Amino acid sequence: MNKYEEKNFEGLDSDLMLSYCGKRIENLGHCYGPHTRDDYLIYYIKKGEAVLSSDDRRILLSGEGFFVNFPYSDYVYRSNETRPWSIKWISAKGELVERYLALIGVTRENPYMPLKNAHGIERLFDEMYDFFDRPSLSSRIHCISLLHKLFSLLAAEKTENDCEKKGQYIRLAQAMIEEHYSDPSLSVFTIASALYLNPNYFSILYKRETGKTPKSAILDVRMRNAEKMLRFTDLSVKEIAAKVGFSDDLHFRRSFDARYGMTPSAYRRSLSFPI
Repeated sequence: MNKYEEKNFEGLDSDLMLSYCGKRIENLGHCYGPHTRDDYLIYYIKKGEAVLSSDDRRILLSGEGFFVNFPYSDYVYRSNETRPWSIKWISAKGELVERYLALIGVTRENPYMPLKNAHGIERLFDEMYDFFDRPSLSSRIHCISLLHKLFSLLAAEKTENDCEKKGQYIRLAQAMIEEHYSDPSLSVFTIASALYLNPNYFSILYKRETGKTPKSAILDVRMRNAEKMLRFTDLSVKEIAAKVGFSDDLHFRRSFDARYGMTPSAYRRSLSFPI
């Protein structure tokens, strides 16, 4: 069908300005770019897929997502030739646009954000489209207020996404500890490096989310497995120390004593049945 509509805005000069808005409905193989204007093209992607590309990058744009074409961007996007592509957009200018985008983490390097509240954001685009070319001052101010509201909704999306990412980091860290506790090199630094996080930030995040430091979490898993080995195997204390990630069995003995109030050998003797 390739339906296309656009409206211009009789604007108000400010640090947050609108220029035009539009929509494409059920397009196939739509292509746009590079963006040679000084405005920000702010998109809601309703359905379909497109590939955003530059000389060295490829980004998939998919339905129920938010995307920004930055001023003078060399990106080109092309939608799928067989899957209908429906988008709605707003052209905006002003210092606040750049500041808001930076605050929600949408940048030239990362211009796409998947949405959870897609229907709420689509309704906002539709409402702005309805009011966009109305001549009254109240309608124009209303459109500006809707742009502020859009960034408010996107900020809420970012907060929710950040919470999910933090939860993912914690789950991945816990899985790494459970899988690699026997490796003496396992540490806060190696886990943070695997997650591409600053070690100090990772330690603070882990403590805030779980109530304990990652260092103590590693020790917890090592001690728990050591206790099981003392209880259910006849391995020597030195062998158990090595199997739970201690290169120094004296350090293991001291750590176990601090945790259980007795040495590993004394713990084994205290069991009610012989090994």
